[in-house]
Amino acid sequence: MFQRVRLRLSALLVAIFLALYILTSILIYSLSVRLMVGSVDAVMEATAQPLVAEVSTSFNRGQFPTEFVKLTKLSSLYPKVSVIILRDALGHVIASTNPQIKSNFPYDFPDAKTSQTTVESPSHQYYRVLTKRIMNPYKQTEGFLQIGLNIDRDLAGLKRLSEVLWMVAIAGTALAAVAGLYMSQLTLRPIVRSWQQQQQFVADASHELRTPLSIIQLNLEVMTGDPTKTIGENMEWIEVIAKETHRLRRLTQDLLTLARLGAPREQVELEAVNLPELLASVVNSFQLSASAKGLQLTLQAHLPQDEVVATRGNPDRLYQLFTILIDNAVKYTNHGEVTVSMEKKRSHVHVAVKDSGIGIAAAQIGYVFDRFYRTDAARVRATGGSGLGLSIAKMIVDEHAGKIFVHSSEGQGTMFTVHLPTI
Repeated sequence: MFQRVRLRLSALLVAIFLALYILTSILIYSLSVRLMVGSVDAVMEATAQPLVAEVSTSFNRGQFPTEFVKLTKLSSLYPKVSVIILRDALGHVIASTNPQIKSNFPYDFPDAKTSQTTVESPSHQYYRVLTKRIMNPYKQTEGFLQIGLNIDRDLAGLKRLSEVLWMVAIAGTALAAVAGLYMSQLTLRPIVRSWQQQQQFVADASHELRTPLSIIQLNLEVMTGDPTKTIGENMEWIEVIAKETHRLRRLTQDLLTLARLGAPREQVELEAVNLPELLASVVNSFQLSASAKGLQLTLQAHLPQDEVVATRGNPDRLYQLFTILIDNAVKYTNHGEVTVSMEKKRSHVHVAVKDSGIGIAAAQIGYVFDRFYRTDAARVRATGGSGLGLSIAKMIVDEHAGKIFVHSSEGQGTMFTVHLPTI
């Protein structure tokens, strides 16, 4: 599926490149042609102006332009042009600086006083021709002056430019295709990763939901297998069903929490949260469960006297965050103590939850915030965990612009540290 999308993105990039390149090439080529034609026409115009003035003066005096005829015989006086031709009113050649090519120029003159055109000689040479109509004071045509300039070299330059543009187009298309494949791979990488995580999440969630459902169904089949038994006689199976139902409810609640945290939503109005009070409330709620396991659960606030440490956030989310961390610490500690400490450092408050429990192997620390990840599946199942708690904790911390860190050694306990901005 993603391979097809990748190819489409690459094709789109190549199409965009070609469209932009074609437009740019047309602009470059058109500008080059215009500059070439403008330069040639400027040279011919500069040559024609004084000659037209001289010929017009001679015609106005009723004199044959003999001086012009003499001048046109000296082609060395006009090195910038290829030929200068003077024609009479009927188009017959009166004089020419290059008799060999005078017959190649058109003399079907337009009505305009000045015209420019490009012609090809029988020898396949190209000339740019400027024709000026010479008129007497009575607005009658006395003759025509033509200036011709060979443009073979200019056309050869334009041809080379065209070839270069084509070569660049071919090479650019190949590079665009390779770059498109590479860039589409980079673009799709987070999407593919997200898709794979979603697929894995669905598979894991299905597995976690199927297990308690299977246990519930099995126990119901045992109970319904002998309808003569009383409720008291089936109490063992009922307790198992109740336990798995509670686990299923908790798992469903965790899944809903993850969905709400990960879904886009409107900005939630935050409020000032007194962290010492909130932590004290969470710690007090776990005192009984810690005492039942023989653990010492303490709260240590390393704060200046009477200083209130507050952060801007959602009190329910923050309560849930520290509940997850302390619950895990108590759950996976069999002896020793669990310490919750708080310390303010500059613009942040650091809250650490440290236990003396089973710890986490170094190779597994990088995965503890992944959904459904459990370091010891059998031990976690015995405690009723689903592997979602730390994922929820991480999302809550991110939601509050904070950071969470974990330090642990296998068999020596674990410490989770949360950094939250203060107000």
